[in-house]
Amino acid sequence: MKKIIVIPILLLGIFLVTGCGNKKNNSVKLDDNGSTNVELKIEEVSFSNINKVYENGITTISASMKNLTKETLNFEVEVILKDNSGKVVKSLKQNVEDLRTDRKQTLKVGIVGNYSDINNIEFKVVK
Repeated sequence: MKKIIVIPILLLGIFLVTGCGNKKNNSVKLDDNGSTNVELKIEEVSFSNINKVYENGITTISASMKNLTKETLNFEVEVILKDNSGKVVKSLKQNVEDLRTDRKQTLKVGIVGNYSDINNIEFKVVK
């Protein structure tokens, strides 16, 4: 009888720890030129053409955003810069207003400093 009870509890624990395999990847690894062709779909927004440029003491992260719903969206985006080991180096937030379904909008976030060695960027949509 104990075996019958232990097995479902063990399986439940494994699913809880692993997130049932549904963990979404909201990060991208940029190539040596500081860009990627990967498209991320986070919540109701698609991010593509992600680029990182360092110029005149400012690192700029940009991405094309597309609304995947039929309503105009207003939200906050958190952009997280990570080193090669996955450690968070810097986190930035940007408000996005009036992202319509019928056109793309560019997200641009600038940070003072040289972050050209950062190639892992994570996006979070905060409502």
